[in-house]
Amino acid sequence: MGIRDEIQLELAAALDEPDDLGDISRDFEYEDPVTEARTTGRGWRPKLMIGERDGESEQEYDLIFKCLTNELAVEPEIDGVLHINGDDAEYIIKAVSTTASNTTWTMMANG
Repeated sequence: MGIRDEIQLELAAALDEPDDLGDISRDFEYEDPVTEARTTGRGWRPKLMIGERDGESEQEYDLIFKCLTNELAVEPEIDGVLHINGDDAEYIIKAVSTTASNTTWTMMANG
């Protein structure tokens, strides 16, 4: 098992536990912009500082959402659609990035 697998296992376990990260875990559905195929996953809204992150201003987006790369069956794309359980809004992805270790996706979207 490599370090990427260990990181993803630890994060997945923390998302399962209400006393760890389970209280921020949200189920979501992703719709591919080309094929319209749908897949589900779980993720979270990170707490970010106001300002810039990865060259993008957080204030340009209605939603910043993260998920584990191994829990989403496809690579999210710009113009893909996010439906997050508990939100009535439909979010259109405007930017996507991954960590250097390729363990999490960050999707920045507008509703």
